[in-house]
Amino acid sequence: MNLRFSRLLVTVSLLFALAACGDDDVAPPDTDGGTDVGADSSIDAARIDAGMCPDDDGDGRGALPCGDDCDDADPTRFPGNPEVCGGDDEDCNDSTYGPDVDGDTFASILCCNGIDNCGADCNDSAVDINPDATETCNGGIDDDCNGVADLADGVCMPCAPGYTGFDGECTDIDECIAPDFCGTGATACTDVPGTFVCTCGPGYAAATPTGAFCQNINECLAATNPCGAGACTDNAGSYVCSCPSGYRLAVSPTITCLDIDECAEGMDACTTGTLAAACTNTPGNYTCTCPSGYGGTGRGSVGCADIDECATPRTDDCDRSPTAICADNDGGFTCTCPPAFVGTGRGALGCDTPRFTDLGDGTIRDNNGSGLEWQQGSSGLWNLSVAFTQCSTLALDGGGWRLPTITELLSIVDSTRGSPAIDLTVFPGTASAAYWSQTRMDPRDRSTVNFNTGTQSSADQEWGTAYLRCVRP
Repeated sequence: MNLRFSRLLVTVSLLFALAACGDDDVAPPDTDGGTDVGADSSIDAARIDAGMCPDDDGDGRGALPCGDDCDDADPTRFPGNPEVCGGDDEDCNDSTYGPDVDGDTFASILCCNGIDNCGADCNDSAVDINPDATETCNGGIDDDCNGVADLADGVCMPCAPGYTGFDGECTDIDECIAPDFCGTGATACTDVPGTFVCTCGPGYAAATPTGAFCQNINECLAATNPCGAGACTDNAGSYVCSCPSGYRLAVSPTITCLDIDECAEGMDACTTGTLAAACTNTPGNYTCTCPSGYGGTGRGSVGCADIDECATPRTDDCDRSPTAICADNDGGFTCTCPPAFVGTGRGALGCDTPRFTDLGDGTIRDNNGSGLEWQQGSSGLWNLSVAFTQCSTLALDGGGWRLPTITELLSIVDSTRGSPAIDLTVFPGTASAAYWSQTRMDPRDRSTVNFNTGTQSSADQEWGTAYLRCVRP
């Protein structure tokens, strides 16, 4: 009875100890540091016997997380199994790698647990080669397994360039002992610790950034031709320039070809005098430009002549529609709009404004800039005193009328017409006869305009009669 009770107590205690793994999938602690012997292996065996922990590979160790077998499909991998150099983690402890053949406490780099987890000994057959060894000067052997050896590790170091010797015992080399060491064109060679400096003469330069050796400078290969517009020929220590026409050779501050300013030096042949042409210097030459309105070469005594812009097609800018009248003058031209139009006469819109505007109430506005308004119709023959009264009392469109001056009256003459010399579409019913103006010609007569010919005439201011057309500002 006591023995049966004792066995039952052991079984119940074991089940309670395994409840956390069976119920919560938590592996038991590794109490022996990875060797998995003793109590741990006993617990595993007990769990397997109780049917609570699988052991598919039959190595006597339960599968994770219930047991501690890291690979329950491989019977050669379980805690406590000896580690070999085969690429697998045989003892389920990835910090061990297999045998240490040379006994230097480092496993070979060929012994790995997986691809990237390997030992550190780069030569497991030599006890003095391992990560803790000291690198020595021994012909390129990597003593400390750091991937580099000798020179790269800072041992067996030769002296710096410009010195002779080895590992710190260095002597400066005096390169300047050799005759003409700096080459042709050098004026001096100066030895300095570890190197030398060459002093180069004119036309020569150091062949290296540190000032070593001298070589001829080919000035003709420079990005900018030192001769400018001239031809450059290199020679030892210098160069020569061949200058074309219009240039002269200069030697200070550098050898080059300089443009001759013919205009400033009076070497041009531009026309002088009243129609002097303007001289403009150009590289290697000059140009002569006649004054505005004149053409020609601009050279010599007759180099400039008036341009008849009106006779030369498209030289003038007079309006072409309606066609303005072009009149040439010395050095230029004028544009005059046809009588039926007003404007500058120049450009595409120079004559687009009609001379007169019919206001539709018996009055005509003059658009030539005066702003005058004219009586569209005209009255019969009157003597001057009646003419004054007729205009001053004219009630047309609110009144304000008067007799025109001779200048105003002449301004509505259309010289392209005759009998009468006026635009009858604007001023219908105009008589081909004389019309009064208020301008006095002499003490007895007043000026008139004869619209038969469009010319100025006169009439006796007391006895004469003429037609009447009033105007207002």
